[in-house]
Amino acid sequence: MGGELFSAIAQQFDEPVMDVLDEAITIGSREQIEAVGTILHEAPRTLIWENVDFVTRLLAAAAAHGEKCLQHVGGALHSAVSSGVRSGTPGQPFAEDIEQRDKSAQVAHTLPRGSVEERFYRSLQNSAEHSIRWSMAEDEKLIDGRDW
Repeated sequence: MGGELFSAIAQQFDEPVMDVLDEAITIGSREQIEAVGTILHEAPRTLIWENVDFVTRLLAAAAAHGEKCLQHVGGALHSAVSSGVRSGTPGQPFAEDIEQRDKSAQVAHTLPRGSVEERFYRSLQNSAEHSIRWSMAEDEKLIDGRDW
């Protein structure tokens, strides 16, 4: 509920809000970093691609506190990108999945190979690719009417 409350009060994740979140990362306690992750669960999906330096700092700070903290923060960031209502045309992938795949691949290409942040953006890309394949297969079942 804390992330939802913060998001409701902040209303938008503009520069002053991002400065507050960045300050929490700088303080560096595990609790603060996990709180930032919880808050970002409610962030607009585009934040991940528009604030790559911030995401990089957050992931590095989380990784410094261990795998569990990194998974919490990475999962929250992933949820910010993939949650919400989607609508589309049967037989076509969701536009949000295409955007996620393409933007994540573009960002990952600019990051140091094997880094925490590169792996995070590649996981977003892979998740979108999986979602595209799954939705296309499910659409085929709907069009054909058979599940075999």
